Parts: sequence; C-alpha cells; structure tokens
Amino acid sequence: MSLERLLARARQLEASERWPAAQLQELQTRQAARLLNYACAQVPYYRDRAAEFETAAPPGTARWRNLPQLSRADVLQQADALKSVDSGPALGGIYKVSTSGSTGEPVSVWRGDLSREVWEATALREHRWQGRDPARSMAIIRAGMDGGAAPRGRRISRGYPFVRFWQCGPTWSLDMGTDVAQQAEWLRRIRPDYLLTYPANLQGVLPHLAGRGAGLKVLQVVGVGGTVNPEVRELCREILGCEIASNYSSQEMGIMALGCPHCRQYHVQSENFVVEVLNEAGEACEPGEAGSLVVTDLHNYVMPMIRYQIGDYAIPGEPCAGGITLPTLRTVLGRRRNMVVHADGRRHWPLTGFARFRDVAPVLRYQVVQHDLRDIELRVAVAAPLSAPQGTQLAAIVAEALAGDFQVRVSAFPDRLPDPPSVKFEEFVSHVS
Repeated sequence: MSLERLLARARQLEASERWPAAQLQELQTRQAARLLNYACAQVPYYRDRAAEFETAAPPGTARWRNLPQLSRADVLQQADALKSVDSGPALGGIYKVSTSGSTGEPVSVWRGDLSREVWEATALREHRWQGRDPARSMAIIRAGMDGGAAPRGRRISRGYPFVRFWQCGPTWSLDMGTDVAQQAEWLRRIRPDYLLTYPANLQGVLPHLAGRGAGLKVLQVVGVGGTVNPEVRELCREILGCEIASNYSSQEMGIMALGCPHCRQYHVQSENFVVEVLNEAGEACEPGEAGSLVVTDLHNYVMPMIRYQIGDYAIPGEPCAGGITLPTLRTVLGRRRNMVVHADGRRHWPLTGFARFRDVAPVLRYQVVQHDLRDIELRVAVAAPLSAPQGTQLAAIVAEALAGDFQVRVSAFPDRLPDPPSVKFEEFVSHVS
C-alpha cells in the first residue's frame, strides 16, 4: 500500500470531518452511485437483481431505504455470488476476514487493499482525535494473541499504521483467555500507559485492580470488540482514574464509528460508510430512538455489502459541540438477544443494577441470562463464598432494575464465570425469541 495514498486519505478525512452536511451528502451520493453501478455490472448477486439496485438512489432518501437489505443468511448462502468477478478497484491484493461467530451465524467477507487503506486512515483519525502519544507504552489483551499466554505475555510491534509514521513505545500482548486475576497482576507488573482490550474483559479485570490499581497510572483504555456500558465506564474512572475511548467496528465491515473526545458520542465515518438506524417500519429513527443498524461499505468492491443487516442496535445522537459535523450515535446497544423480553411482548435494553452489586457481596463479574419469559438467572463470579442473604439481596436488585414479572435466581462461581461459547462475552443474553 502506498504511503502517499494513505497520507492523502488521512488528510482528506481531516478536512471532511468538518464539512457541511450537504457536502458530505453529495460525497456519499457519488460514492453510492459508483458502488451500485459497479455491483450490478460485476457482482452476480446484484447483477441478478439489477432492476432493484441499478437506480442510483441517494443515501438517506426513501428511494435508498427501498433498496433490499442484505442479511447474514444472504452472506452465508450467497457468498460466491456476492464476490466480484473483477477485483480491479480493490487496489491490488484481496483477503478474507471472518466474524467470531458469537451471533450463531459466523460469516466470511472478502475485502481488498482499498478497504485496508480506509481502515488505516480511520485508525490515524482516531489516534489524532484522542491525542495519544505513540512513544508511550501499551498493553493489549485480546483474543488470538499467539504466544501471549499467561502469565508473562510477550513483546510485540505496535502494528500498522502507527509503525509507518512513528518510533512507537514498548507494546506487550496477553491472550484474553488468561484468568482475569492473572491479567490484573500482569498489568501491575508492566505498568502500561495505554490499555487496549474488550470492554467485557475490562469489566472482569477491573475489580481485581480495585484498591491497588491506582498506581498503574493508565492514561486511557482503548475499548474494542464490544459495546461499553455506563457501569464499566464508571468502574474505569473509579479504579484506574481514566476514560475509555471506544469505537464501533466489526470484522466484516471495519471501523464504522469513532468515539468523540468532545461530545462523548460516536461519530459515523460517513466518508466510508452509510449507517442507517431504522425502526420496525424501516424508517430512520429520530435522535434518542433505538433502532436496528443497517450498514453499507462504500469501498468494498471485492464483495459489496449494500444495506447489510449487521445485527446491532443503536440510538442516533445529537450534533457535536466540538465542531465535528459527522453524524452521531448516542450509543451502540448490542444485539437483539441483548434485550430483555416481557410477557406482553415489550423489549428493551436492560438495567441490571450492577453498580449496587459490590455493596452486597464481593462480585468480580456478572452475567444475566433470560431463559424464558419469567426465568432470569444472575451469574456472579465472587471473591468469597456467597451467603444466602447476599444471594437474596442480589436477586432483589436485579428484579427491581428489570422492572418486570420475573423470578430471579442467583448462581455463584468462585473467582471466575464459566468460559462463554465465543470470545464476545455479553453481560445480558436473552434466549427468548
């Protein structure tokens, strides 16, 4: 990949993040028209449906919302037909990425060097927004860190795009499969300036740092691979004394939104993606209204993903006070299975009362599972055996927070919860369809 092209794209992003909305809309319209025309000519899946896709409908309009959506099942079943017969616009090499399968439907998507260039330029934008010093040290705890086993971890390169521009500080990695207590000890030993990990993993590690974590002097936590809930943000401030900088990304699409240091919302990367938040009727949600996310990657010509039902939910946000004009998401909520379901059919994102758990018992980590319309299980990892009164109090906290006709039972585990079936641990899961 050309360094000159990457720098040019990064500079363009620096300018366009403060464009008027009409100018950004014009850019998206041109990009979407080019992508749709290409897909109808070079991609069998869209060529067979050209009557539905060949009209260049501007994003954000009713005509655009009338275009068919692409489901995960479509990607699974039509993988070959979705791949372009001509990868010329990919800028060279192509590669395949696969999701973790935490949804039960792991998908694989082909992408090209153009997608990689967009990802690197967006990573540089995030680095600039957050004002990080590349010369400072970083610890990375995530899945698949080969050779980064407990308890020592290993020294690694900071990676692209950062090593292309700076002499980076020391960087260490540890596999997320390491026990959270050992992760905490490892962090105390290496004392990083920055910590990058999954928010769900951070929530498990932070209680092990309580009381002794203040000496770490972590400047910022970089949250990847999951949503950041208010409880873990508050725990991070309380125990580490720093903020979490998070983004919204996925393996199959890349970085779709970046956390803003000014307004604390997520800015949609509209130069690269069309991100829609839709209600049940398929209409655009208003600020403050939760809806499902439908995403179009404007730069993947190898395997065009047009109006892809990514499976997550979000709430549109308000304009940024810091002058960045990119559209905002107030928060990314998670997936449909992360909503509590009531007997009358209502669904909403659950409050669990987590902030009160440690007032009752030495809870290190928790997970709430809805097994049916009334049966709620609170699973807790505890540092000491849980007494019957403590269990009763914890169940009462969850029942009150969920505000429904539920029977809450508590399952306690010493030190850690059972390993989840995927790397994406989730604090709340509903098995009610």
